[in-house]
Amino acid sequence: MSSSGQACPHQRAPVRAVVRLLFGALALLGSGYALGVAAPRALAADAEYRAARPCGMGDPRGASDCVRWTPAVVEDAVTSTGRGTRRELTVRRPDGTLTVTMRGIRPVFAPARAATVSVRARPPAREQVFPGGRCGAVPYAGRGCDHLLAARGRLAATPDPTGVFACREVPQDLRVERVRTATREDPPRIPERWWVAECRDGRTPVLLACAPPHMAWALGALGAHGPGAAGLSDALGGGDAGLPGVRGGGDAGLPGVRGEGAAGLPGAAPSAPASTSRHQPHPL
Repeated sequence: MSSSGQACPHQRAPVRAVVRLLFGALALLGSGYALGVAAPRALAADAEYRAARPCGMGDPRGASDCVRWTPAVVEDAVTSTGRGTRRELTVRRPDGTLTVTMRGIRPVFAPARAATVSVRARPPAREQVFPGGRCGAVPYAGRGCDHLLAARGRLAATPDPTGVFACREVPQDLRVERVRTATREDPPRIPERWWVAECRDGRTPVLLACAPPHMAWALGALGAHGPGAAGLSDALGGGDAGLPGVRGGGDAGLPGVRGEGAAGLPGAAPSAPASTSRHQPHPL
């Protein structure tokens, strides 16, 4: 002890050591409590909440997603759980929901249902090249072909934004089953705001995707290919194509359909005898 009444440095060292030991012990106890008690309780509460309110978490593509400003509907509901009731606000968006609870914001992205859209097929007046994607085990769906070339009677895939070289022609017998909005189950390279045409090349499923303003050109180019494009969804004027959300002329061979080649089917009113030619030009 010095004459001034203050402890010497060698006397303060043991006190500091004791304080450090106390803080270290508290830190260890806190970590042990978090790992051994708090974490299991949180996991159990989350599992109980999921069991009471089934939902899907995360992005099926394995990537993260952010909440954007989109039109939504807010619903106020009371959810019953094993430990009582919980009041929550559910913000419903076109691609999922955002649930706001007392514990914070819980993103709940349920699998989005693709909405069938109605498109009036319109072949372009002149050749048009626009961004588009193709997915499927077919030659014209190769990598690098990120554009579509549409003209009357012609649809091709190309990596060239000008459409001058490396064009891969889409076959005439490609059938479009329906046109829908993009979902999270689609390949990642298809933007979420594009529209997707579900097609069949024989037995091979093919997806044609492009921006909504360009889908009419793509369907119009397919509709000019002949009977092979008769199954166009949401396409072609003159008769119902017999597919969801579809207006078009072509292969009406489905129930409740009016169009060409629908003879002998329930609810079908044929406007002309069925053609025996496989490559007869389709009327526009």
